[in-house]
Formats: sequence, structure tokens, C-alpha cells
Amino acid sequence: MSSDAGYPAGPSTAGEVVESPWKTTGARASAGVNVLGGLFLGFIIGFVPIMFEYQSYVADCSRYTAADACNALTVAGCRWDNATAACVFPDHDTVACGLYENQDSCKANDACYWRYHKRVCQHRKGWDSNEQGLLAGAQIVGAMISSPTAGPLTNKIGRRASIAVCAVVGLLGTLMIAIGWAAEERYAVLVVAEAVVGLVGGWLSVICPMYCGEMAARQLEETIGVLFQLAVTFGICCAATMGLIFDPRPDTATPHAHLQERLQIVLAVQWVVTLALIPAAWAMPESTLWLQERRAKQHDTNALLDDDVARRSEDGQPAAATPSVNVFRLRYLTPLLVGVALASAQQLTGINAIMIYGPRLVGAIGLQPLVGNFCIMLWNFLTCCASVPLVRRFPPRVLYIASTSVATVACAITGLAVVPGVLPSDSTAQHVLSGLGIMAFIAAFECGIGPCFYVLAQDTFPAEVRSAGCSYTVWVQFAFNVVINWGFPVAMTAFSGGPSGDQDQGMSICFFIFAGTGLVTAAYLILRMPKSNSELRREEQLLGEDPKTRAVTNASA
Repeated sequence: MSSDAGYPAGPSTAGEVVESPWKTTGARASAGVNVLGGLFLGFIIGFVPIMFEYQSYVADCSRYTAADACNALTVAGCRWDNATAACVFPDHDTVACGLYENQDSCKANDACYWRYHKRVCQHRKGWDSNEQGLLAGAQIVGAMISSPTAGPLTNKIGRRASIAVCAVVGLLGTLMIAIGWAAEERYAVLVVAEAVVGLVGGWLSVICPMYCGEMAARQLEETIGVLFQLAVTFGICCAATMGLIFDPRPDTATPHAHLQERLQIVLAVQWVVTLALIPAAWAMPESTLWLQERRAKQHDTNALLDDDVARRSEDGQPAAATPSVNVFRLRYLTPLLVGVALASAQQLTGINAIMIYGPRLVGAIGLQPLVGNFCIMLWNFLTCCASVPLVRRFPPRVLYIASTSVATVACAITGLAVVPGVLPSDSTAQHVLSGLGIMAFIAAFECGIGPCFYVLAQDTFPAEVRSAGCSYTVWVQFAFNVVINWGFPVAMTAFSGGPSGDQDQGMSICFFIFAGTGLVTAAYLILRMPKSNSELRREEQLLGEDPKTRAVTNASA
């Protein structure tokens, strides 16, 4: 058959050369869509901590040592004080944080905060914990809105049209970020802009694995599915790299340092990736299964298919499509609960606390924020690369459970390292142990939890509810994401006794909570997670057994 259909060729006869499944249009299109969708999602995630750090630099009037550089910061309201020959905050005439000599007097002034370990009172700068949490959470709220409707809407208008809509809405959101950063009253605009790009991120998180499951040859599904997470980590790494290259930190005296424009240059990558979705939507073939479903509706056919047939028939020919079924039924309770557990392991063990608040965390363990953030994101990408051979060798279910267990231990190590009194504060031992804990967590996450989540999100559910089940699982993941994006900085500050308290205390409590969540989730998945459809197919290849009946039994157990 033609390779354009996206399915593998049928069984070969003696002497026949079997065409590589990678040569099919469906495989190449699946890979391309997953890469572009992952790059977009990764960059918008990685852009947030860069924006936080740039805002703290631009708003820190005390950093600037020349009048021209100081007076250029009209957004922060900085002004050059000739009497002291210093760049001062707008409230300089009434607030002098440097004069407070102890924590209590410093905390009494809302414009100041006490740096606990340095024992010095400084002026507040940038966005506070609540503002950062709201801004980071807005992106995920947008994703929560789009992900539950992404499956039904994509089934209605098709995969190509869905990618095109994502491109248009993504361009609108990117434009709003550019406008918001240029405005003096920027915060409200940026919150809305993050919600808009979050809509696109949520939709792409559903479309990409769905399209892969429908168009890729079965032996490539897991490999191509992992490409999405690999692209996400590369997008995050790109944002961190651009943020470091155009770091405004050194420009403290340059008359025309173009501090505001630096973030716009970083944003250029997001423009390019979003624009690339338009030709991708035009070039990609429409899902064969979606086309057949539309034909089936037009001809009033009601073909019911099992898991294997829903993807492709044994002879490689496209199969009829499956009518939609309500996923919220008792027979699907096990995959629904497994979906919650998968989402819990993916988010409530703390990955986004590291991704979004990386500069703040590495600053707490002694590294320059943007340098440390780049190191974390680079390590994040490199360890994700290791997941490709691992997924080809081990079932996603096994990798997911194993990596969740390792991540749990890593969170406990990180929390222990920063418990006040266990190790000397700001000591080399504390920095090394906490750094190793974070690096081990990232490695565990990217070798199993991250890449396998999107594979399992659609592979855990039977064919008749796969679209709805995938949307549901992704939505739960985004709901937990909001808890972390907004709750982590707020909780860390609260557990520390406020912004002037010992931030190590708040960090240690948060990481112990992450470890506890990972422990409970790993135990549940070990006890209750059934074998996925892909794992059953592995057994079929090894044992020569038909996994179809077992797939239905496992899904309904």
C-alpha cells in the first residue's frame, strides 16, 4: 500500500524487502507534530522563570551605577539621586531599608524584607510570591480550560485544523506577551497573555500524542511519543540558554543597555516556533482514522473496534473509527484512577517547582540564578535524551513506576539537605547535597515520568474512550500543575515564616511533601496500575498470544 497512509506495510513474503516504518508519511508527520508541539510547550514553560528573573533585575534600582542606566528604567520608577550619587527606588524619600539593623524592624516595613542568612535588610523588588504564583498559574489555567475540550473539538474539526487554530491563538498570545512586557503597567496584560498561550499548550498536549497513536506504526508509537517530552525539554533549555545569553545583570552602567528589549529578543524563539505550526498544519496528512470516522457518520455506519483495530488492522490497512463513549463509567474506574495517579507523579512530586522557580532554588543553594537555571535545564534535556533507548527497551509502565520511586528518594535528599541545623547554612556540603538531590530528581523524571506520561495517558484507556481518557488525564495533570505553580512559592514563603524568614525551612518542608506524594503514588501504581496496551503487545510478540481480550479485561478491572 502507499506509504502516505501512515501505516506499516503488511506482512512480508519470503525474499521481500520490508519498508522501514519511518519512511511512511504518517510516521514523519507524527514526529514533526510532536517535535513542534513539544518545542512550543517547552519554551512557554521555560520562558516564565526567565521573565521572573528579568523583572527582578529591571526593578532593582539599587543595581544601577550610572544616571543614564538608572533613569532609563521608567517601568520600575527608578531615579538618579544626585545627593547620594546612587540609583534609588521611587519611595526613597520615605523608605530607607538599609537603616534597619534587625529582622523585626525590617519586617515592620512592607517595602522591605530581611535576607535571613546575610543578615541585611533590603528593598523589595520584582514580583512577590503571590504575583509570581498567579502569573505562572495563569498559563496552566489556560491549559486546564483547553485540555478537556481538546479531544472532542479535535474530533469535530480534525487534526490539521486543530494545529492551525493552535498556531493562530499562539501568535495572539505571543503578541500579547510582547505588548505586555513593553507596557509600564504590564502585570495584568502578562497574566492574560500567559493564559492565552496556556490554551495552546493544553490543546497541543492532547493533539500530539493522539495524532501519534493514530498515524505512527505500532513499533514507533513509544519512540515518537517520547519525542514530545524530548522536544519539551529542548524548548525549556532553549529558553534558559537565551535568558543567559541576554542576561541584563551585567548592564549596570551602560547608558543605553536596552534592558527592556532583551526579553523581547528571548521571545523571538517563541515567535519562530509558533509560526512554524502554520506550514506544519498545511503539510501534515489528516488522520486516517478521523477521516474514516467522518465517512462512517456520513454513511450511518456503526463499526465497533477493539484496541488493535482502532489503530490499524493486522494487514496494515486503515480500520473504521470508533464512536465516542462516555469515559466516566464504572467500568473505566481503574484507568480513571490510574490517570489521576499518573498526573500526581508527574506534577505533585515537584518538577514544575524546579522548572518555574529554578533561578530562585539555585540562588538558595549558592549559584548565580540564570547560570544555575541554565545548568538545570541543560541537564534536564540531556537526561531526557536517555529516555529514548530506555523506552525502547522497557515498558513505559515499568519505567514510570521505577522513576517515580527514584524521584521520591531524590526529593527526600533535597529536603534533608536544607533542613535548618542539619548542615551549616550556605556551606559547600549543603550546596552539594541539595544540588545532587535536584539533579537526581531531574534525571529520574526525564528518564521515565516525563516521556512516559504522554504515552500512558492515551495507552492506558481502551480504544473507545482513548480520546476522552487522554483529555481527562492531561486535564488532571494541569490541575495539579496549578497547585504547584501558584502554591509552591506561596507555601515556601509561608513555611519559612514570611519573606524575611529562613527560606531553607520552607524549601525543606515543600520537598518532604513532594517525597511523601511520590511515595504514595508509586505504591498505588505498583498495586493497581494494569499493563498498558503497548505492554500487552510486547507480550504478544514474545509469547505469540492475542492480547486483545486481556487489554479489555485490564482496562475494566
